[in-house]
Amino acid sequence: MGSEDEQGVVGGRAALHEVDVDVRGDRAVSKTDRKAAARAAERVRKRAKKDAKRSKEKAKKDAKRAKEKAKKDAKRAKEKAEKDAKRAKEKAKEKAKEKAEKDAKHAKEKAKKDAKHAKEKAKKHANREAYTVKQEEPAKVPSAADTSTSMSDWNVTALRAKARSEGLAGYSRMTKEELLRQFNS
Repeated sequence: MGSEDEQGVVGGRAALHEVDVDVRGDRAVSKTDRKAAARAAERVRKRAKKDAKRSKEKAKKDAKRAKEKAKKDAKRAKEKAEKDAKRAKEKAKEKAKEKAEKDAKHAKEKAKKDAKHAKEKAKKHANREAYTVKQEEPAKVPSAADTSTSMSDWNVTALRAKARSEGLAGYSRMTKEELLRQFNS
């Protein structure tokens, strides 16, 4: 057996045909190998072209999806912002209403308290005036001319004054009817 070239091994590979060997650089390439390499290169180019086309289509689809997703997200964000604004407005309204109710309640309580205070003050003043009038003017004992009218028309104060002037005991605890019975008996 001889050298590798005689057996048809070219560049570490066995050649299918020993015909038409071309030497390039330091390796030899047969026409068959060149055609196979050209077909392989063409397949690689076609595959690369298809892959590029697929990648471009995929990139377009991804861009379209991303754009649609961005639109949906923007729409959701807008709706959420509107809802939040509406809630905030309602909450502010509710707080304002509660504050108004609280202020009204407070004003009503203050008005009641002021009215009660004014009423008590007026009552004290009236009592003081009544006491002063009572101290200044003792009850009149009806005169003989006044006695001509029926004693039943007299008030309790006048009857008690007459009982006091006559020296009747226990007159201050007696009712009008009891006083009238004492005078009629």
